[in-house]
Amino acid sequence: MKISVKQVLSESISLYKENFKKMAVISLVMFAYYVLSQLMGRMTAIADEHPYLIWVALALSIVVLFVVIIFLPKLYLAIMIWFNSLLEKNKMTFGESYRRTQGKYWLSVGCMFLMVLWYMPMVIFREKPFGVEVRTLYAAFVTSFFYTLFPMIAIEPRGRRYLRRSVQLIKGNYISALMLTFIMATIPAMMNRVFIHVFQGKPAELYWIGVIYELISSFILPVVYMAQVIVYRQLKHQ
Repeated sequence: MKISVKQVLSESISLYKENFKKMAVISLVMFAYYVLSQLMGRMTAIADEHPYLIWVALALSIVVLFVVIIFLPKLYLAIMIWFNSLLEKNKMTFGESYRRTQGKYWLSVGCMFLMVLWYMPMVIFREKPFGVEVRTLYAAFVTSFFYTLFPMIAIEPRGRRYLRRSVQLIKGNYISALMLTFIMATIPAMMNRVFIHVFQGKPAELYWIGVIYELISSFILPVVYMAQVIVYRQLKHQ
């Protein structure tokens, strides 16, 4: 079965519009995490000059780590479970979707760790010219390779060989998955890099470019996740 990029995008955007208020809440939660991370970095820098604020910086660091390690992996799965219920016309509450992630936490964290290992070779480009751009492109190719992995973990009962099954499902549709990744993630990231280069040396402008990019990304993310769920649903029945 061949995946239609246009059809997947159209269906994702249509569902986004139908459930905009709830989608916006998800986006704002994602953006709140970015704000919290930025605040933590800011407080850490201030604490270097004002040691009495070190406990505030430490508390924020603990909160951010808690969110990253405990909350985000399950939130990622819960969003996909909820999206799947929308597509099945069997809407469930987001709380119920979150509860259905029970027993899948370590599996998702393990898969995320394995994907991080795939990104490790790109460390050699850390200090190279256009290193960020090269790593962004590489990430797109790797992410597309495992395009159906996390929807599979989220939606299906616990099983084995998720990585192998995910790779098997995407065979013949890798280019379509890559195009979807490029359209919704890689191209916006590249455009952000262009603005960063243009405003290099202007801290105020760079700060607001970062904020705007993260805000836009937060509102694009639900469409990205929805597209992954739609692709998985189509391919698992082939």
